[in-house]
Amino acid sequence: MTLLNWSDSYSVSIRAFDEQHHHLFELLNNLHDALKAGKSEAVLGAVLHELVRYVDTHFAAEETVMQQHRYLMLGEHRKQHRELAVHVTEFEQQHRAGTVLLGLPLMEFLRSWLTYHICDSDRQYSGYLRSCGVA
Repeated sequence: MTLLNWSDSYSVSIRAFDEQHHHLFELLNNLHDALKAGKSEAVLGAVLHELVRYVDTHFAAEETVMQQHRYLMLGEHRKQHRELAVHVTEFEQQHRAGTVLLGLPLMEFLRSWLTYHICDSDRQYSGYLRSCGVA
C-alpha cells in the first residue's frame, strides 16, 4: 500500500516544483515500502539518506527562486524548511548511531509535514511566483 499518492490536488502549478514534490512522494513511498517489507536497518538508512539529501536539494531550489523574485515570505518559508531539515538530519544521525529505529511514527510525521507544507505554505508562493513568470 502506498503511503502517498500524487494527484493534481498537490500541484503548485510550477512544473519544476511539482516534479520535485512528486519525487519527494516517491522517496517517502520507497522508505515506507522498505520499512513494511522488513528491510535491514542498513537498507532503510540508505533510503532515508537519499530522502534527506533530496529534501535539501528541493528546499534550496525553492528558496533560490523565491529569493530571485523577492518573495516577501521567504524568511518564514526558509524557517519551516530549516526546522524539517534539522529534524530529519538529527533522526538520520541517530539512526546511523543505532540509537533509534525507523518506524511508522516517522513515516506519519513526514507524510503529514510534507502534505501540509505543500498544500499550505507552498501554495502561498505559487500565485506570486507565477505572476513573476515562473512556470
